[in-house]
Amino acid sequence: MPGIPRNAARERSRHAAIAPARQRALYDLLVAQLPQHQHALIGWDAILAFLHRTLQLTRPNGRPLSRRQVLRWHRTQGFPLVTGNMNRYARTPPLTTSHAVVAWVLTRKSTDERDLFPGAVTA
Repeated sequence: MPGIPRNAARERSRHAAIAPARQRALYDLLVAQLPQHQHALIGWDAILAFLHRTLQLTRPNGRPLSRRQVLRWHRTQGFPLVTGNMNRYARTPPLTTSHAVVAWVLTRKSTDERDLFPGAVTA
């Protein structure tokens, strides 16, 4: 609105407060309207390929995302991921679904947020 100064910190905190409810509502809508398009993404290859090929998400420099980046999103941003387990007795792959990832991506405040890509240089 004209005349009212913007406060980025206030906007980010407000968005962080409403994002989980918006993500749940969007996920429910996707499941209800497009159930035939929900796919389980099992293993890092499937998850990273979905992010890169289907959603065309890349690092700011244009290179594909890495496991490390997705794990950071899971830890700090609530990326929907069951991490799996690797020990000498059993190895289970990470798991998510296409609808859960799409709902998460669409509820981010901006693709230019520094907390999505820490250490990224922006022009």
